[in-house]
Amino acid sequence: GNETEYGGGIYINASNLELVRVNIFNNSANIGGGIFSAGPSGYEINILNSSISDNHSLGEGAGIWSQAWSNIIFRNVLICNNTGWNAAAIWATDHVQINFINVVLAGNVSTSSNSSNAGVIILNGSDASLINTIVWNNSPYDISFWNGVQVSNMTIEYSNIIPAESTFEG
Repeated sequence: GNETEYGGGIYINASNLELVRVNIFNNSANIGGGIFSAGPSGYEINILNSSISDNHSLGEGAGIWSQAWSNIIFRNVLICNNTGWNAAAIWATDHVQINFINVVLAGNVSTSSNSSNAGVIILNGSDASLINTIVWNNSPYDISFWNGVQVSNMTIEYSNIIPAESTFEG
């Protein structure tokens, strides 16, 4: 694994990227332990048949940290056992569109004492869709959904959130 300030495994700056059959594991960063993605608008990231696991961050997004008008598609991906201060699996902010299709988000642990902390945090105009996805045993909550200064949306279809402990703030 790698250790750095941003993006311990992969650092993306305003670029399109497709990852197929890739394991991103055992990386560490202050922000975005596994993947860090930011930059101007309009980029797309596709992660297919892969795993993002056992990454660590001192800040947000131990598995993935993403910001600024991007589109991310996870299809047939395991995102598990990531640990970080806030949003252990995924931190998505500022108009990120995230699609989880046939994904397992499990065992991600956030250590912050913030009452809205979770394995997955979607905020500030970002949208998420979960299709045929399992969200299980992330702590302290599975999903935290904040509207912040801009409205965010979430669509859930044919998915399980177990034990169904999530926080939704407006």
